[in-house]
Amino acid sequence: MRFLNRREDVQVRIEVNGEYQWILLKKDQSIDIPEQQGINYNLEKVNESNLKLPEVTQGNIGETIVETKKIISFEEKLDKIKGIGTKTIKDIISEFPTEEDLINAIKEGKKLPFRDDVELKLRNIYDKE
Repeated sequence: MRFLNRREDVQVRIEVNGEYQWILLKKDQSIDIPEQQGINYNLEKVNESNLKLPEVTQGNIGETIVETKKIISFEEKLDKIKGIGTKTIKDIISEFPTEEDLINAIKEGKKLPFRDDVELKLRNIYDKE
């Protein structure tokens, strides 16, 4: 379940690849953790639709061309990137819970903690946003 930290920064214990890690959850950052764990950390439940961005496409109604919007999640966007698999997507989301977090890290010029080819693909896609 997705939770949002509305208070000051907090250390959260999460499971990644069968091992437990502590991560710093900053104010206004979200994370996907079990419901009881989010409640224990006094985090705010987030409606998943708040974290999705619309994808604009063109459609037809008869002969009229119209703009349509499809809601697509951050995970679905990552899944569309060729050469990035399910395990890597989970690693990306555990490091950057929202698309905004990833974009901010790229804009700040931070080194992404992934293989060079994955980092290059993410930078090529998200550096433009």
